[in-house]
Amino acid sequence: MHYHCEIWLPDNKNVEAQVAEILEPFCEENRWHFEEDEDCNVDPDKGKRGYWMNPDGWWDWYVIGGRWCGEHDNYNPYDNPINYEPCHLCDGTGFRDDAIGRDARAKEPTYTCNGCGQRNEDGTWGHNKMGKGMHPKWFVERYEGDVMELSKVKDDITAYTVIINGDVVYHGDSIDKDDEKRPVKDILKEHGIENEGYLVTVDYHC
Repeated sequence: MHYHCEIWLPDNKNVEAQVAEILEPFCEENRWHFEEDEDCNVDPDKGKRGYWMNPDGWWDWYVIGGRWCGEHDNYNPYDNPINYEPCHLCDGTGFRDDAIGRDARAKEPTYTCNGCGQRNEDGTWGHNKMGKGMHPKWFVERYEGDVMELSKVKDDITAYTVIINGDVVYHGDSIDKDDEKRPVKDILKEHGIENEGYLVTVDYHC
């Protein structure tokens, strides 16, 4: 699962290094604790069945921006041609011509390509807004707005996890499910932060 995290930083110097240092203690792969489990192999160091884990860990991968790229100001990365590339299913032609494509076109003559095309509301097929043969990239290009002055971030942005000065002050797994959509700026105000510093959007997986 991918989750949206917002990290507050006092400045925007060496953002990648700051984010890495802040998130490191919460990496699931930091094996700090041995958990006994009869379904596991015997660990040679412990002589017991079990596995090593980080009891504070809640991510195994992250990237700045990612699936939440543009959340600070409603930027849509898929409005930008830089986030498209030639489709490998149709070799950039816009029309898939292998056995799968020909079979689909026999059933629906307007079929284009399921890699770069799109189905219209009436069931016919067409090309996406960037034209035929262009497929959205799996990872969008880094957007400068994913590191933004807090004063410029929209007021209604929400996140699953909020971190201030290395402390997780808001985390979806530990709060009432009805309370998950609180604005990030409201959470920051509760900790004495209003318009200073920066917010960094992070997409993390666990």
